[in-house]
Amino acid sequence: MPDTSPILSLPFIQPAQAQKHVTHNEALRVLDAVVQLVVVSADLGTPPITPQSGDRYIVGPSANGDWTGRSGEVAVFADGYWSFVSPQAGWSAQVLTPKGMLVYDAVAGWEASAAQTTAQLGVNTTADAVNRLSVAAPATLLTHEGAGHQLKLNKAGITDTASLLYQTGFSGRAEIGLAGDDAFAIKVSTDGAAWQDALRVDPVSARVTFNEPLAGMAVTQGPSDTTADRVIRTQDGYVKSSVLGTVSQVGGVPTGAVIESGTNANGNYVRFADGTQICDSIVTATFSTIEKLSVRWTFPVDFTTMPNCTAMLRASNMAADITPPVNDITTVMRGASNGTLCDFLVYRVTGGTNFVAGDATPVQVTAIGRWF
Repeated sequence: MPDTSPILSLPFIQPAQAQKHVTHNEALRVLDAVVQLVVVSADLGTPPITPQSGDRYIVGPSANGDWTGRSGEVAVFADGYWSFVSPQAGWSAQVLTPKGMLVYDAVAGWEASAAQTTAQLGVNTTADAVNRLSVAAPATLLTHEGAGHQLKLNKAGITDTASLLYQTGFSGRAEIGLAGDDAFAIKVSTDGAAWQDALRVDPVSARVTFNEPLAGMAVTQGPSDTTADRVIRTQDGYVKSSVLGTVSQVGGVPTGAVIESGTNANGNYVRFADGTQICDSIVTATFSTIEKLSVRWTFPVDFTTMPNCTAMLRASNMAADITPPVNDITTVMRGASNGTLCDFLVYRVTGGTNFVAGDATPVQVTAIGRWF
């Protein structure tokens, strides 16, 4: 019969042994040291100056003093002296300073507990192959350690997903993050199968797009809404792309661009969002042999009512040898007969000589009115 046990080397009481209590007490001393092993620390190489009875340490590297040559062993202080227990492969120890758990490996020595790389962990619930960390609780707290705190969701590739999924009865209803690409998105679903983007942020341009126009009391309620601090909707205001374009209106309220301009065979026009419209052209008046000439100008675009019209000779564009000379010619407006056209007269202001047939003079015509 051996003298000690094979695992903890506890001394056996031998047949006809005297003072059996000594052997028994020594075995209890070893059990007291290693059962529910909790050590003060695992990194000291020098024994503490004032240890307390029952203190246990895992002797650190470079052991010295009473611990010389005992690195890796469990040192137990009792009855005023140190005793040592050699650990076996697989032993675990709770460490008080700093808090943690160590496991003994016959080759590598004491290492951090394999619990740090456990395959699954369930807290008050059961983990599975997909949900390897599962927690059932009213709340889950992740807090700082004296400064900031980041929650990191990392994915392998662009087409993978890194997101926060919100569920009802384990059926998805909302998702925030990178779902299938690298654009940050907020998605919603009514059944967990069909999803719609509510918001997307492009990773290259950082441009934000919405599935539906902004709504609610935080945005303007119409083109006439001037409430302070509201976000203006595109349809309620103007941006760079809508300064020049096609003007429009509904009920007298502008709904299109700020300025519209154009040209056709009858001249040029400019329309403004407030309803103002200006048309102009150069009309060539070709004379007959009489002292006056009636000319009609059709506007390039129509006015809603009769505009104010003017006509004046462009003397710098007239032929030098025109008969009569430019100083003897003037124009008189007859006015717009409607919102489509106007008439004016070209005639001699001094009598005696009629116009020479075939001569011509350019006349600058302008009309100002409203397009609505």
